[in-house]
Amino acid sequence: FIEGRRFHNVDGVQYPLPNDDEENDRLHTQHFLFRYVWQNNFSSPVDHILSDPNANAQVLDVGCGAGSWTLKMATTYQKANFIGLDMTPHQPLKIKPRNVSFVQANVFGGLPFEDNVFDFIYHRLLFTGYPMAICENGRLGEVAIDNSMCVMRDLKTPLMNTLQVSSEEYDELCKTATEEIRELNSYYPMIRVYA
Repeated sequence: FIEGRRFHNVDGVQYPLPNDDEENDRLHTQHFLFRYVWQNNFSSPVDHILSDPNANAQVLDVGCGAGSWTLKMATTYQKANFIGLDMTPHQPLKIKPRNVSFVQANVFGGLPFEDNVFDFIYHRLLFTGYPMAICENGRLGEVAIDNSMCVMRDLKTPLMNTLQVSSEEYDELCKTATEEIRELNSYYPMIRVYA
């Protein structure tokens, strides 16, 4: 506890934000703000996979937090199955769609899933919690099916406006930052992106 706020107490976890009810409320609010800004729950071209009643799509939400995105997506895409994964158990257990389950696990401790299970892996704003390379080179890459998309949904549109750069320039900045992160094998340096 720091100044009355509870924080994660898990070895090897670099996540800097609190782990309490106030943080869950903030996460729900953040989800609805993002949904309003983007006018959607995701920007990846996966609607056809999630909408196909015969696909039996499997979706993993890594670092699901309070579960806002997972619950909304499961309500929208009732033929797909959604698993929310987080190191804290702050998601609803009884009031949730039938196609949702939540798993408590630390992504660094290994994922409790077989390889080639998921069609769509989603995570948002976890850049302060673990190295970027975990998606491409770590276990997350192993559990994704060949055609799946490991989506890092970050603040591209608002930052493009703030930095006054084009989409191509923003992508180049991200590419450069990613190369430096891999080279240094470091956690995502937020200050670099904002600089």
